[in-house]
Amino acid sequence: MSVINVCLACDNNYAKYAGVVIASILVNANINDRLVFYILDGGIEKDNKEKILTLKNIKDCLINFIKIDDALFKEYQGIKTHAYVTLATYYRLKLPSLLPEVNRVIYFDCDFVINSSLHNLFNIDMGSYPIAGVKDINKKILRSNPHYVNAGMLVFDLDNMRAQNVEQLFLDYTLKNFEKIKVGDQEIINEALKGRIKVTEDEWNVQSSNFTNRSSYTTIPRCIHFVSKQKPWHFGSFSWHKKYYFKYLQYTPWALTEEEKTYWYTKNKIASFLGYIKYRPLFWLRPRYYTALFSTYIKPLFIKEKSNVFIVFNTAGLGDVLLCNGLCQNIKKVYPDSKLIFVTDSPFKDAAFYQESVDHVLTINKREGLATIIKFIKEYPYLPPDCCFLTYRNERNYLISKGLGAKKIIFYLTKKQGKVQTNHTNLLSLYTKKQINDIPIKYNPTELTDNLKKLLPDNYIVFCPESKNPPKDLPIEYAAELLNKLNRIYKIVCTGHGEKCRKYMEQLKNTGCDFIDLTDKTSISELGAILKNAKCTVSVDTGPAHLSYAVGTPTIILFRETGTSKSWAPDKNLYPHTFVLENNITPEQVYNTVIS
Repeated sequence: MSVINVCLACDNNYAKYAGVVIASILVNANINDRLVFYILDGGIEKDNKEKILTLKNIKDCLINFIKIDDALFKEYQGIKTHAYVTLATYYRLKLPSLLPEVNRVIYFDCDFVINSSLHNLFNIDMGSYPIAGVKDINKKILRSNPHYVNAGMLVFDLDNMRAQNVEQLFLDYTLKNFEKIKVGDQEIINEALKGRIKVTEDEWNVQSSNFTNRSSYTTIPRCIHFVSKQKPWHFGSFSWHKKYYFKYLQYTPWALTEEEKTYWYTKNKIASFLGYIKYRPLFWLRPRYYTALFSTYIKPLFIKEKSNVFIVFNTAGLGDVLLCNGLCQNIKKVYPDSKLIFVTDSPFKDAAFYQESVDHVLTINKREGLATIIKFIKEYPYLPPDCCFLTYRNERNYLISKGLGAKKIIFYLTKKQGKVQTNHTNLLSLYTKKQINDIPIKYNPTELTDNLKKLLPDNYIVFCPESKNPPKDLPIEYAAELLNKLNRIYKIVCTGHGEKCRKYMEQLKNTGCDFIDLTDKTSISELGAILKNAKCTVSVDTGPAHLSYAVGTPTIILFRETGTSKSWAPDKNLYPHTFVLENNITPEQVYNTVIS
C-alpha cells in the first residue's frame, strides 16, 4: 500500500467544505492508496467530526483530528489579508511541530476538490526543497518572484523543513514585516522561502474563479481551487468548475435533498449566469474570453490530454464479469498509475469490486433504459476516460462512453471465437497495438462472517448442481447420487440464487440427501469466502466455478451443454487445478475426479 498523508485546517464553519475535499480525494484514490488525513482542528463541533468520520465508508482511511491551541499563533493574529480568511489558515506554518512523526504531507485549503489519485503528487522528487507548489495566478506578483506559488495546495517535506528550521524563518519574516504583509500566510511562505520552493505542474492547483479566470485551461484539472471570494456554496457564484463541488458534496452527509437540488442546480445556474453578465457585461470584448472558449471547447477536439483513467464495461452475468479480470490486471501492469473503473449491472457490483486491480466500481441498472444513460453520465465523478473497453458491442455502454468524452472506445466489430477471458484481455492489445499475455484472474473476497463460520463444517465441498439455464442443471436423481457419494468423505455445502434454485434444493432434500443449504444466504463476496475455504468446488454453473478458481480453490466444472466449454472452460495452462468434464458425465466420474 502507498501511504499518502493529507492535511487540512478548518474551524466548525468550514467542516462541511473540508468534508467535500476529503470525499473527493477518497472517491478518486487508487486501490493501493492508503490515505491518512490530519485535520488541524480550530474548533470543530462533535456532530461535524462524526460526519467527517463517516467518509471512511467511501474508502477505508485514517482521519485524525489535531486540536490546535490558537495561542500558538498569537504572532500571526491581526495580519492584513482577505476578510474571509481565518486564523486556521496560518496553522500550516507550524506543520513540522504539529505533525512531529510525519515526514511529508500534502496540504489543501478547504475550497478545493480533487479529481485524481494523489499518488504522483505526493511522491514528486523534491530534492532539498522544503515545499512544492503551483505558480499563483497573479502575473504582477510573478514578475517580481517567478517562483511565487499559490498556498492553497502545498507539498510539505517536513523533514527538510525541520532540518532547515523553516518554522523560525516564517516567524522571523512575519515579525519583521508584520505591517507590510498583504496576502497573509501565502506571502509569508513565498517571501521567507524565496528561491527555495519547487514549482510543480499546473494541473495540481487549477485556480478557478469564473469562465475566463483560470490559472490553467487544462481539460484534466486534477485539483481545482476556488480562489475567489465567491465560493461554489455561495448562491449565484459563477465559478466555472463548481459542478465538481456539487458532485462530491453528494458523497458526504451534507448531500443535497431533491428539493435542494432544484435550488442549487437549476436556480443557482440561472443566478450565476445573470450575475456574471452583471459582473462583466462586456465579457465578449475580452481576448481572454476567446482564449478560454478555444481552450475549453475547440482545443480538446484536436489535442487529447492523458487523464490516466480507464473504464471496463461488462454488464452481463457473474461469470462474465469475473472473466474481465485478466484485462483489468493487464491494464494496471501497463499503466500502473492509472485509475481503473469497472462498470457493471447493479446485482454484480461485488463481482467487480473485489477483483484484483479494480480501483472503483460504478453500476448501472439495465432495466431503466435511456434514463440510466443520462443518470450515469450526470453522476460520473471522475475525469474523462482515456479509453473505455466494451467487452461486448453494447449500444447503451457505447453511448455512455461517448457521453463521458472517452478519448478512445475499444470493442470488437464482429463476434469473437475462442475463450471469453482471452477475448476480453485482447481488447488491451487493440488499444496498445502490442501483444498482451493473458494471466489468471484473481478475486479477493471479504473474510467469512461469524454467522457463516458457525454454519460451515471444517471439511467441506461446495456443490452447485443448478443454474439459471435449465439444460445445464443436473437431474435431481443424478445430483442425489453424486451428493451421497461425496458425503462419504466430505460435508456438502450447496449454494445458489433465486426461486428456481430454492425449489431445486427442496426437491433434493426430499430425496433424503444431507447437505447445508446456503441458497440466497450469501452475497457474492461471501460466496467467494466460502469457496476459498472449501476443499474443492463442483459446479454446473460457470459463474460460481470462475469465482472458485479465481480464489485459488480446485474446481470441477460440469458442461452438460454441447459446445459451451470451448468459450467458457478455463485455460488449463492458467488454471492447473481446474478439471473440465463434459457430455455424458456419470456421478462416478465426478466422484473419482474429486478424490483424485
